[in-house]
Amino acid sequence: MSKGFKYFLLFTIIGIIFIFLYNPDYEKRCYKALEKEKMEEVIGVVVNKYHQKGNMYPNLEIMLSSDSSIIKKSFHAELSGIFDYVEIGDSIFKSLGSLVYTIKRDTVVTEMKYTKFCNK
Repeated sequence: MSKGFKYFLLFTIIGIIFIFLYNPDYEKRCYKALEKEKMEEVIGVVVNKYHQKGNMYPNLEIMLSSDSSIIKKSFHAELSGIFDYVEIGDSIFKSLGSLVYTIKRDTVVTEMKYTKFCNK
C-alpha cells in the first residue's frame, strides 16, 4: 500500500467518525451552561476539591459566607484552569452576571475568567 493511500484512508476514517460524533447541539448546550454560570453568585471558601467518581468531573465544594451552607460547583469542560489553580482554604468570589472568578490565597489575589470552548 502506498504512503499516500494510507493517509487518504486515515483521513477518510477520521472524517467519518467526526460526522457521526459531531453534535451541533453541544455548542448550544455550552452557551446555556455559560448563561447558567453567569446567574450564580459565589462568595465563600473552598472546603473540598475532588473528581466525581464514575465520570471524573472536577468539583469544588464551597462554604458560602452568607449562611455557611456548602454548594457543589462542577468545572466540567472548563478550560481556564480555575479548578487546577484553586486550593482548599482559598477564598473564592464571583459576582452575579459575571464569569470572572476572584481567588484569594493568603495575600495573593488572582482573577480568572470561566471559559469553555464556546467562549474561548
